Formats: sequence, C-alpha cells, structure tokens
Amino acid sequence: TALFRVLHGLARGGGGFTSGLAKAALANPDGPLGVIGHVDLAWTHCFDEVLGSGKDVKRINRASQFVGPIATLLQQQRVGAALLRLRIALREVTVAINSTYDAAKERGGASGYAIADAEALGNLWMLRQDLNQFVLLGDPAASFFLSPPPKPTVTELLSSTFGFGVASQQAEPEPEPAGERLARQMESGLRELFFRDVSIERLAREFHVSVEELRRWERAYRSAGRDALANIVIKRDGE
Repeated sequence: TALFRVLHGLARGGGGFTSGLAKAALANPDGPLGVIGHVDLAWTHCFDEVLGSGKDVKRINRASQFVGPIATLLQQQRVGAALLRLRIALREVTVAINSTYDAAKERGGASGYAIADAEALGNLWMLRQDLNQFVLLGDPAASFFLSPPPKPTVTELLSSTFGFGVASQQAEPEPEPAGERLARQMESGLRELFFRDVSIERLAREFHVSVEELRRWERAYRSAGRDALANIVIKRDGE
C-alpha cells in the first residue's frame, strides 16, 4: 500500500532527524529566517477533517486554517504569531474532544461510550495530534518586510478626518458624439426585443420608427454579432 511505501523510504536504525530541505533553507544566506513544518509524516486531518461516525461521517476542507497564518505574516506580524494561529485551532479541537467525552458519559453505556462516540473521538484525536505536530524552526521573531503603503494625499486625509475633501481639478468629459449616443439607444432597444417579452410594435413606437426599420436594425445587429463570433473562432483555432 501507499503507507508501506512511505515507511520503506524512511531511514532505518536512527532516531529523529530534521528535514534536509528545512536545514538547507535556513542555512542559505538569502533564504528564510524561519520555517514552519511538521515533525512527522504529513497526515491530512488538519486540512481535510473527518467528523462524525458511521453513516453520518463527513469530510470538511479546512484549508482556511492555513490561510490564517499566512494572513498573519502578510500583516508583518512575527512568525511565532503565525504559528499561534495553528495553536488556537489545536485548542478548539481539544475543547471539542472534552465536550464529546462529557456528552458520551451523560448518555451512559456499558463501557462509558458507544462505538459511534469512539469513532468520532478517534477522528478528533487524529486531528488534534496532526495540529500538535507543527513546529517552528529558526527565529520566531522574524517577519516579512513589505513595501510601505503610499502616503495618502491631502484630499484623502481631509476625507478620512473630516468627511470631506478638496475638489480635484479634472477636465470636463468630452460630450458623446450624437452617432454613438443613437447607436447606444438602438442597442438598448434591441436588447429589450431579444431578452424581454416586448412586442416589436411597441418598441417601434417608442423609437418613432416603423416596424420594418426596427427589423432592419435587428438583422444588422445579428449579422455583426455573427461576424464577431466567427472571428473569435477563427483566432482560437489558429492559436
């Protein structure tokens, strides 16, 4: 099985060891000052939780537990504080184990708790042990160096402090050409025709044109759309 293949690849006759990758990274003068790693085989319980028992068992993706430490680092907090986020998750699992024990004891049973309780407790213990195996190698006081944010402008300072800013001197936008404005209005009317239950006679009255003229707009719009789609297909096939 896959488990036996992993165990076969481990060193024999020796004690514990530190990952060569972690040691090489810390020894590199241009490398990191700290590494968070797992002290034993990397089980998946900490990010792929198995909860419940029997037919009620379910798997929950907990990748968010690793987003917290990364977010802490990006806030330029220390690596030790990032590892603390995983310790908080560990504490929450410990509370869940104690609560499950208490609930099982209240329900009673020949051995103190039922088989379903034992399975649920087993999954929680595996999760706890997995979370408990994350350690920090290196300097716990290390932190990311990120470029400082740009200094706020006078307008931004006034707006954040007093609720108003200084009107910026911006050039007036150029008026939209009459032809483009009319084309936009025609497109809006055609969308009404295509996607809503609106009669063509009603749209013709709203645009003050004949039904035949509106049909001509429709044919031109559809033809241009087909040509545009054909060009997309031709470019895609040529890539």
